[in-house]
Amino acid sequence: MGRTKTFDTNKVLESATSTFLERGFDGTSYEDLTRSVGLGRASLYNAFGDKEALFCQCLEYFAKKELYTAMELLLDPNTSLRDAIRGSFISLVASSDPKKRQWGCLFVNTLFESTALRHKKIKSTVTGILDPFRNAFYDCLFRASKRGEASEGKIDEVVEYLIFCLGGLRWYARLESSLPKLVQRIDQATESTLQLAQKKNI
Repeated sequence: MGRTKTFDTNKVLESATSTFLERGFDGTSYEDLTRSVGLGRASLYNAFGDKEALFCQCLEYFAKKELYTAMELLLDPNTSLRDAIRGSFISLVASSDPKKRQWGCLFVNTLFESTALRHKKIKSTVTGILDPFRNAFYDCLFRASKRGEASEGKIDEVVEYLIFCLGGLRWYARLESSLPKLVQRIDQATESTLQLAQKKNI
C-alpha cells in the first residue's frame, strides 16, 4: 500500500518556481530545491522526477498562473481585435507579481538561458506553452477577418508577430516597473499589429 501524499503539489511547484526564477535552471541544484520546497530528496524525486522534469512542471505551472489568464479577451467573440490584443497584453503585465518581477519571467528567462534549451524536454515544454497562445491569436484574427478588421491572408504572419511581442513584453516588464510606461509600449505594439493585420497581400 503506497504512502499518502502529505504535501500540496501547487505549494511545492510555487516554491520550486521561485527558486528557478532566482537562480536559473543551471544555477539551481537539487539540494536547493529540496530546501526550498521542504521535502527530502527521495520524496521530491518520487513525486516530480529529476531536476529537468521538475523544471518542466514549473514552466507549465508558471504559464497557467501567470500567462494563460491573458487569453480570455482573445477568446471572447464579442471583443474587437484592438481591444483583444491590447487587453491581453495589459493582462500579461498586470498578472506579474511586482515583488518577483526583478527575477523576470520564468518562460522568458528560459529562452535566454541557452543551456536550458539544450534539454529536449525543456525545449518541447517551452514550445508547448506557446501553442495555446498561437491558437488563441489565430482564432481572434480569424474572427476579426470576418468582421473586416483584418486580412485573412495575413493571419499566420500576424500570429508570429504577436508571439514575438508577447516575449518582448514579458522581458521589458522586468526592466520597467511603471505600468503607464508599459501600457504606452503595449499601445504601440497594438497599433503596429493592426497595421500589419490590415495590409493586403500583393
